[in-house]
Amino acid sequence: MTTRLDLAIQKHPEHEDAIRQFASRDPSGNLKYLGWEIKVLASGQALVPEIADVVDLFHRFSGERSRGKWINPDIYSYRPHDLACLRNRLMKSKRAQDRKRKKRERLYRIEDSVEASIVFQDESLIVRHIKNKSASAHYGLGTRWCISMLRENYFSDYETQNATFFFVERTTPVRDPYDKVALMISRGATGRIVCFNSLDEQIDVFDLARVHGLRIFEILRTVYMCSETYPGSAYASVFAGTATAEQIVQVAESLARKDVYDVERIIEAICCNDATPESILLGMIERAKKLSAVTWRRRRRFTTLHGRRRRGANNKTGHTRRVLRMVSAALSIHPRVPVEKRAQLTKDLRRRHVDVDSIYVDRGLNGVGISFRMRNERKTRVSYRYRRRERLSEMPARELERRVARCGRQMIRYEKALRKRRAENRKKGRA
Repeated sequence: MTTRLDLAIQKHPEHEDAIRQFASRDPSGNLKYLGWEIKVLASGQALVPEIADVVDLFHRFSGERSRGKWINPDIYSYRPHDLACLRNRLMKSKRAQDRKRKKRERLYRIEDSVEASIVFQDESLIVRHIKNKSASAHYGLGTRWCISMLRENYFSDYETQNATFFFVERTTPVRDPYDKVALMISRGATGRIVCFNSLDEQIDVFDLARVHGLRIFEILRTVYMCSETYPGSAYASVFAGTATAEQIVQVAESLARKDVYDVERIIEAICCNDATPESILLGMIERAKKLSAVTWRRRRRFTTLHGRRRRGANNKTGHTRRVLRMVSAALSIHPRVPVEKRAQLTKDLRRRHVDVDSIYVDRGLNGVGISFRMRNERKTRVSYRYRRRERLSEMPARELERRVARCGRQMIRYEKALRKRRAENRKKGRA
């Protein structure tokens, strides 16, 4: 490298300072671009900083395509007066790479505050109570836990089931699956603790004790007591029917952001909470129309019956009608809905063949929900030509004779009615 530098200085002594600047900023490590840089400098196309910047970009993006044009990896194929064109193409590649990098950074950027508290700590272990999704993504970095995926909603799904999470982490990692362990406590009837290592493999408590010692049982007792005293999440309170107005507003805002999956169930639970503000209730029907379309597209699956798509299986209109019927039924008995609005909803439900006397709030083990019965209605008989041909071809001769006779009698009645109507019209002068 020194020989190449010395030869360049001997050949172009008038550019010695510029050559040394090129050498100090050389990205290749062997001054392979030095000859081209000197040639461009001698042509007067640009100054040293601009030429060095172009070379640095060329070293990063040579051999790639920029807007469909290939950047030749041989820099000496570009003449000095091609510098501007080469610089523009390299800058386009740099801007495209910056856009991808910023998009990737936005994808993994934690925007909300990290809410976690330390419940146990000693010389080698630290246990944190994870209180929100951002804390799960922050402290679960490097694991395969689904709750630590920032752009997924698994943490919220577990929150709706009234579960709490605690992360057990080594202060000095030894690079094994037990460096980070997640403890999930299902509050409610079961109250069991489930453990997962960093590979998202379910492990036994005794396996955890063999790795971290008997102190793990003290940790389990501590986290269990902390879980029992920790108030339920807003989602869990809404599903239980005991949410406050602030919690309901928080859950309703999450619906506006469309960052939850079980939208219909959340809407139903909101409408079944007595503390739901009137402003949210009155706008729930229009909101349900929009959100049901989103969930229908998300859940749509191709279903078949006898080799053909089943009629109504992917019916978007039918899905929306079911959601609106559920919301209207819940609002028709909600105490905070105005009387005039409830009367209007009751009338609409009767039109939709809902037995309005059977509507009630079901407070079961799976949370609150609305329950009602449908009135018996005559099913509309839809006949398709291919089905009619199939039935007639399989029908016995006696049945065909009966149907022909029935059609004959119907034709006689129709002809009598037609003659009578014509006679009446003639009498009225409208024949």
